Amino acid sequence: MIDHICLLVKNLDKSKTYYETVFSLSGKRHPADASVYMLENRDIHFFIMETDAPDQFIREQHLSIEIESIEKAEKILAECGITDYEKGIFNAFDYRNYKWIEWRDSNGIRLEFVEYIT
Repeated sequence: MIDHICLLVKNLDKSKTYYETVFSLSGKRHPADASVYMLENRDIHFFIMETDAPDQFIREQHLSIEIESIEKAEKILAECGITDYEKGIFNAFDYRNYKWIEWRDSNGIRLEFVEYIT
């Protein structure tokens, strides 16, 4: 099972505030590398790092986070002022299919909440 990832972002300060707010995460600088910011809560943890990579490269990243319900996800997005999103169901796997709601952050990174279905 994958433990964590590192997302590359255009603006570290702007991105850390966004992720802390939308995903209810706390964060701090990495102790060995101040250019990396660590984000976490009891359920997940990941890193973000500022880069000058091309926008198209940044937009190809994708982060998917499990949530209790898509209805709860819509409330979270509304509270954060996020209204431009899409919803659907993905059922092409043999295991762990899900309902999803996705949007893009200020970097253009595709973010998604998923609710697993049986």
